[in-house]
Amino acid sequence: MFISIWCEDSKRGIGKNNKLPWNISEEISHFRKTTLNHTILMGKNTFLSIGKPLPKRENIILSKSLNGFKYKDVKIFDDYQEIIDKYKNSSDIVYVIGGKQIYDLFIPLSSKLIVSKLKQSYSCDIFMDNNFDNFSILKIENYSDFDIYYYESNNNQ
Repeated sequence: MFISIWCEDSKRGIGKNNKLPWNISEEISHFRKTTLNHTILMGKNTFLSIGKPLPKRENIILSKSLNGFKYKDVKIFDDYQEIIDKYKNSSDIVYVIGGKQIYDLFIPLSSKLIVSKLKQSYSCDIFMDNNFDNFSILKIENYSDFDIYYYESNNNQ
């Protein structure tokens, strides 16, 4: 099962110069708590921006250009269909954590979306533009600097 999780600014920006332009500890804590002890899936640039595998999670990178490279505690796939075949109907949760190209591939396959929406703009250069017509809002949690929207795929109902 795929669940896409991300944080976006008030203009739907998700990054600037391949990095997060914000550092909001409460939101980072939410991300950590949600993904801990699960599998996370990311692209090469997201992995390189983090700089290391995230602890206590199975780290998967989808990248054609990293094929053949070895990172300790990281699985590298060069074909997204392999990931789909392995996890689509699995009870294991795979959290899709970016970047944009990976979200574009996996949001249509995601059973849920968890989107932290910041209340300010951060001059981002990468933006989400996905259509959520196939998703319904389950709940919204309010925090001082952001709100977390939980969506469920209408295909699961």
